[in-house]
Amino acid sequence: MTPKQLLIAALRSGEFVQICGCLKNKVGCCVLGVAVEVYQRNRPVHLIPLAELPCPYFGDARKDPGAVRFSDGEDSYDGSLPKPCREWYGCDTKGTLKHTVVAPNGYSYTDIMHLNDLAKMTFPQIADVLETNDFATSPREIA
Repeated sequence: MTPKQLLIAALRSGEFVQICGCLKNKVGCCVLGVAVEVYQRNRPVHLIPLAELPCPYFGDARKDPGAVRFSDGEDSYDGSLPKPCREWYGCDTKGTLKHTVVAPNGYSYTDIMHLNDLAKMTFPQIADVLETNDFATSPREIA
């Protein structure tokens, strides 16, 4: 299976609890966090989970489940895809797609990060989008 097919399967598996605002926390993962988990399970070079940090989008800091920051040995990431994941999937930090998607809320989006965080699409809905839409490898590919 290709990396994208593995991601689609993971999004449909029901294994992950969906969150917004950070890759992963004690509650679950955003769509990019699922992409990191799929990468971790299928690649020999693993990312290093670092200390939990406050999640800036959670709101009430007293109930914040904490965001997990990942390191690839050079940089660290808590809200975007780490470089090794981007290279494996062939996409950018937000999972930009070749074709703009009109979400159920009526707004148009160009990446899976915003389908998760802003459009509030479910993992199965995002998997459906990925079935018919490839990742853009450059801004010129976006239609």
